[in-house]
Amino acid sequence: MARATLKAASDRLPGAVAVDSSFLLAAIYDTDPRHGAAWPIYEQMVASGVTAVVCQPLLLIEAWNVLRRLALDLSRDELRQMIEDSRERAIGQRALFRDPLPRSDAARREYAMKAGEALLLTWLAPVPVARVRLTYRLLASAQRSMTRWGLRSHDATWLAVAQETARTVGGRPSLATVDDDFDRVDGLDVWGRR
Repeated sequence: MARATLKAASDRLPGAVAVDSSFLLAAIYDTDPRHGAAWPIYEQMVASGVTAVVCQPLLLIEAWNVLRRLALDLSRDELRQMIEDSRERAIGQRALFRDPLPRSDAARREYAMKAGEALLLTWLAPVPVARVRLTYRLLASAQRSMTRWGLRSHDATWLAVAQETARTVGGRPSLATVDDDFDRVDGLDVWGRR
């Protein structure tokens, strides 16, 4: 059975790479166990001017889901510290005032989702970004990938974004992700898993 090609940070990135939320969140949050795999790829993207290709609605929906879970898995102090540390690394300075600690579960989820979304956009700022629209053509491609590779709907849509990028700029489909579900996809270059 053919598999995706897992690329290392030492490999040369193509000019444009589809970037999913798992990759960005792992790169942003140095407490994420996958940070060590994602961070060198992100740094290379910034240094080389590699275009991050995103489907922004999908990026945000996925990120909100992860951030919602984080809000409940971490203590209030851990959540605030993780967000403040990531913000400091992104902008290069510590905030003058600390965010208030949200008390209720709903307030923690809201805080994590809003702060995390702002961080995603801040961390995308240093790289050129190309946005792919969520069209019926993209969804049809995602549906085919769901049946062929057994991917979940969000993952299949990211694969469709990578395939659309390859059709537009040439080369092989490339996706920056830390999700191992893509390992089984033939003809895909996966960045951030090694």
